[in-house]
Amino acid sequence: MFNLKYPESKTWEEKQIKYLLWVHAGLPYRNRFDGVTTLKENKDKMENELKQMESIRSEIEQSPLFKSMDDKNQGKIRTMIKKKDYLIRFNGNKVVFLSWREIVQTMDIKGDKLDQSYTYFSLYAHPSNIAVFQLTNMFGKNESAHKDIVIFNLQTAFMMLSIFISDYIKTFPEVLKTYEKWD
Repeated sequence: MFNLKYPESKTWEEKQIKYLLWVHAGLPYRNRFDGVTTLKENKDKMENELKQMESIRSEIEQSPLFKSMDDKNQGKIRTMIKKKDYLIRFNGNKVVFLSWREIVQTMDIKGDKLDQSYTYFSLYAHPSNIAVFQLTNMFGKNESAHKDIVIFNLQTAFMMLSIFISDYIKTFPEVLKTYEKWD
């Protein structure tokens, strides 16, 4: 998300719309508990979040970038609001939908190290048939697959962290002085 909002965005308005979509995407989930929530405090939170969602939608629609878009691209932004999604890229006044799998391409990562990372981690994160068999086989007798998987996962985590640090320094160049002190 950091890369999508900062290095990938060309203008402050693009950053702002992406950020607001991201915030908006998280808010509706608590409202699924409407009807079963009994605490006044939680009901108040849900009500405030509904107001916040409306305020975000309004702020997006009042932004100069949104207003400069044609109906089709404004509709794409509204679709993202409705779908509780925020994975977009701007090409001028045009909105391009992205998927998690496409984020690697958007991040301009060289090589194919992370091309399949979303699918790979999804296989372990979701209770699919494959995930169950992978877990079973990983810890079978005389199996050491778990060691290879841990090493691969650590390498991937270090790679992603390195990309984040690089993006962070590009976005906030003043932190480079702090980073250089770590030698």
